[in-house]
Amino acid sequence: MGEGEEKKSLMEYQYNVPWFVKIDHRKDHLTVRFHCCRNSDIPWSVQCAFQIQIVHPSGKTISKEGEKVYEEAIGSGWSEFIKWEEMKKEYLVGDQLTVVVNVTINQMTGIS
Repeated sequence: MGEGEEKKSLMEYQYNVPWFVKIDHRKDHLTVRFHCCRNSDIPWSVQCAFQIQIVHPSGKTISKEGEKVYEEAIGSGWSEFIKWEEMKKEYLVGDQLTVVVNVTINQMTGIS
């Protein structure tokens, strides 16, 4: 993946809310974000805690945690999750990278 290129996961629905993960190569770093794609004219929010991990088959893992209140379709994560060369050396296997996102939804409003 060259500088500025991005990859997206398939859309996945959890509790009637669409989500996807996006990674890209920016400024010599790997950017990892997960996106809430809910669009509605009715006010809504999703309060959550999340953990994003990059996992090597050997078990080596790097992870970061955060919290977010979504009230619009937007992404959350890190623009400098890991240096690009470190990711390639320590976590990339062939052309495969394993990114795991665990999300705990603490509260939802305006969504049925």
